[in-house]
Amino acid sequence: MLGIRVEVAYSLSLDPKRPVVFLGNHPRLFEIPAYAKAVLAIIRRRNIVPIVKSELQRTPFGLAAVFLGALPIKREKGVHAVATIHRWAKKQTGFPAIVLYPDGTRATRKKQQRVKEILLEKYNDPKKQAIISRICSVTIPPKVAGLHALLMGLENPQCVLVRVKNNRGVTSLFDLWKNGPPTCVSVVVEGIQITSEDSQVLQDELFNLWDKKVVSFLR
Repeated sequence: MLGIRVEVAYSLSLDPKRPVVFLGNHPRLFEIPAYAKAVLAIIRRRNIVPIVKSELQRTPFGLAAVFLGALPIKREKGVHAVATIHRWAKKQTGFPAIVLYPDGTRATRKKQQRVKEILLEKYNDPKKQAIISRICSVTIPPKVAGLHALLMGLENPQCVLVRVKNNRGVTSLFDLWKNGPPTCVSVVVEGIQITSEDSQVLQDELFNLWDKKVVSFLR
């Protein structure tokens, strides 16, 4: 694929009569084809709905995604965006496959540092601060609001964690210039259990999930 080898590993069993939510770290632009290939390979007779930021509608990629059924949201209007996701989820009668990136954006070192400073100021618990620091050393921590809105709106959803990385650790154009283009993109697709209905407990569950699964994978 574009001269880049794609390695995919699966560990899941999907129920065809339940909606499915794919979540994970945000892929970089050149990782998206590998991510899509991995997800589409296990989606049969389902409508796939990526949740995308509305700004993408100003790009050919975003317009194509919306045309194919993506749900655009305005991230800057947090409460409105969450309500939009929840209303959409409540209306679903089939078994859609929804793609959501809880971190909300592609990770860069500058973004990671900025988010780390904000979250360390927000949370006083030393254990949680340590988890946030570990996550921010490699990526951006997940936010709970969008996922919580989906899980509360969908009927009996199942969740899948999708982790993606490239073998050169390229996260920016500078990395691309410094390290050269990646030669391999790895994707791991794994079924997970998310049990909490309380948003704060779910946030802690996501932090722990990223700490245990995503951080070790990206390092």
